[in-house]
Order: sequence, then structure tokens, then C-alpha cells
Amino acid sequence: MKGFVTNQYGKLRKVLLCEPRYYRLMPCNETAKSYLDRGQALDINLVYQEHQDLSKALAQAGAQVIWIDPEEHMPYQVFTRDLGVVTAAGALLGRFTYAFRQAEVEAAIPVVEQMVPIWRRIPEQDGLRFEGGDFMYLDDRRAVVGVGARTTPGGARLVERHMAELGVEVMAVPINHDYCHIDMVLNIVAERVCVACLELLPEKLVSRLKNERWQIVETTPEDVLRLLGNLLALDCGLVISPSHNTRINGALRALGINVIEIKMEETMKGGGGLHCLTMPLERDPA
Repeated sequence: MKGFVTNQYGKLRKVLLCEPRYYRLMPCNETAKSYLDRGQALDINLVYQEHQDLSKALAQAGAQVIWIDPEEHMPYQVFTRDLGVVTAAGALLGRFTYAFRQAEVEAAIPVVEQMVPIWRRIPEQDGLRFEGGDFMYLDDRRAVVGVGARTTPGGARLVERHMAELGVEVMAVPINHDYCHIDMVLNIVAERVCVACLELLPEKLVSRLKNERWQIVETTPEDVLRLLGNLLALDCGLVISPSHNTRINGALRALGINVIEIKMEETMKGGGGLHCLTMPLERDPA
């Protein structure tokens, strides 16, 4: 299968970002709520520096960065991953759960469609919700979709049907609502290498990974809420990760994976990490 995005770790060629001009904490996930409950706000200058470091690292790794213009009424627009997922046929655009994010898809379409065709959209119907952070390729023929706080069972079933048209088998994976998206709990970083909190994944999926001899860097529920498994593969064997993610970065290096470290602690207070901040538009085949 050739074209656009068919895996999580082929060399990243094009990626969608949105600068954090209007980014502020919203009570839409457990991580952000914990800071809001303590009366904390973001240091937007520090957030800007972290985001600039991310865009520079992506460009240095050979990815073309495509920008969406931020709009004031969309404070979480910086998390471009949640717009949907790019497939071999083009973009499958989702539908957000929170009202304050629902305009993000329409705002992104003029930019996205210059890079890839808009292949499918989740329709505006009751019970149909799908966010891109809940989609994860295992390889070019299999994927998982998280079902929980942001993606509904009906939305997941529609994603399964659409991906079946492309020959991709999708497994629906229930996740606890406290953990927002599947990309907080499971992240594929290289061929048969993942970062995962096994105790938060269903036994069926854990058994599959173990039976197929995946190398698994394990995380804890506390790690998940700190977004320490929310990483981005730039190529097979090359990952970008927060610099404070010491244990996981060391474990990945022990497996032979090169890790680019950047500071990201301030941005992650909003409940999104490096995976959430990036929407791949084109990757090489695995």
C-alpha cells in the first residue's frame, strides 16, 4: 500500500501543526483539571518556545511542517492530532466531543485538502464521535481505535467500516474515561515496538502484542496522566520525546531506538503531548 499515511513509524514527510497563540487550559481532561484545580495557568512564552523547538526538530528530521492559522475561540487547536487520521486514501476527519473544539475541523479543511484529499468525514449525528488521538496503526494492515471519553462505540464502528475499505482491520479498544485517548495508553514507535500501560489495555490486545513478540516499554497509570507515553516516531528507529521522560527514553535507547529530547513540560499541562500536537499528513511506507 502506497501513499499518505499507512503506519505510525515510516519516515515522516509532512506534518500539520498549529501555533499555540490562543492556547489555554480547559477542564476537558484529568491532567488539565489538576492544574486548574490548583489555580495554575500556562506560561505562554514557555509554551511558544517548546512549540518552536518541536517544529525545528521536525524540520531537521526532514519533515515539511504545514501550519494552520490559530483562531481565538479554539484554545485547543494546537492539538492537531485530534482532527482525525490520514490514511492511504486521504484524510478521515472526525467529530469532536467537546463543543469548544467542534469548529476545529472546518478551520483545518482548507489547509489539509491542499496536502491530501478529504476522503471521509464522521457525520453530524447523535452518538457518532471520533477523535484522531484514538486511532493507532499497529502496522499497515491493522489498527486500533480507542472507545472511551472521546470516541463513541458508534464512531468507532464507522471508522472500522471505512478502514475496511482500505484493507485495514481495526480493533475497538475500550479505555477508561480518565485517560482521554488511546495514544496516552498505547503508542507504536517502531516495527513491533510500543510504549504501553498494559494494565489499562484489554487482555485481548495485550495477549496479541505478547504473542507476536512485541518489545514493550511499560508505563504506569501515573505515567499515562503525565503523558509520558505520548511520543512521536519520526522514522523507524527515531523518536522525539520530552526531555524529562528519563526512564522511558532510556528504555527506548536500550532497544536501539534513537531519541531526540526536547522540553515539553509546560505545553503538556493541558493534557496533550508530542503525539497530540502533530497530525502526520504523509509518511513513507513501513
